[in-house]
Amino acid sequence: MPAFVACSRRFAAGLTVVSGDAGARDLVAWMAAVLPAAAACPAGDGSAVQRLSNHTMHGTVATPASVMRIAGIDRLGRLLAGMDRMAATRVRLLGLDGIELPALWRYVAADRPEEAPNRDEDAAAWTPGWLLAEAHIEADEVEERDPVILDLDRMRGMRCRYSPVLHLRAHAWIAGGVKLRRGWRRNVSATGGVAMQVPWHDVGLALGAEWIRSRRDADQLVLTPAIAELADAGVSMSARWVRRPGYDRVYDALVLTVTAMAADKRPRRILPVRRAPTAHRPRA
Repeated sequence: MPAFVACSRRFAAGLTVVSGDAGARDLVAWMAAVLPAAAACPAGDGSAVQRLSNHTMHGTVATPASVMRIAGIDRLGRLLAGMDRMAATRVRLLGLDGIELPALWRYVAADRPEEAPNRDEDAAAWTPGWLLAEAHIEADEVEERDPVILDLDRMRGMRCRYSPVLHLRAHAWIAGGVKLRRGWRRNVSATGGVAMQVPWHDVGLALGAEWIRSRRDADQLVLTPAIAELADAGVSMSARWVRRPGYDRVYDALVLTVTAMAADKRPRRILPVRRAPTAHRPRA
């Protein structure tokens, strides 16, 4: 059954995994908690900076049943194990000047946030306010463009940890209206595909894997598995390396061409998350 969620193009284009042991399933489950919560959270009045400031000290608590239903997880233990891995994962959002951010989510108990939950009724996924503000569809500067809409059901089979990130990237690049880093070039073909040319020194950022230092690592550990998994999720992606003139193994850029497959249809309804009232930031 389709599980559609929406997020800002800014968030989709900028999420980068820096470190941690979170896998693809963990990231998809995390999106099932964060993105519907962001969509359900009122944007508030004032500028984007003011809204971000208002959200910083607050977060949203989503019940595990909602996350498990949207993410297709059948056991609470599997969800909590993924939360542990996500809690140790650090990310960067390119729209925040490349600053590393702490854990993407935490799980808290209703009356004892310092303790890990051990019962279904106590467990809850806590989303920090700054993340809600970044993922909210009104965070985009170009408001006349559509937000990024994902079908998490088609992402559940992903196994490469960078596939969910590249899936976000592809949809944001196709939608357009995203501020690009210096040296990045976006070209739209007559068939509707988008070619994104990225300088060599930013290849890791483009792929959501900052540790990449060689073409071999990029091809074998990210592109080869991710391209196949994106096709299963409705996005066609191809990669082409641009060699430096006069050199065989020195590259100036990577060109990623992405196209939304025809089978990808726009959703009629975006799934909400059943959530508890807004909660203050848990104690560290």
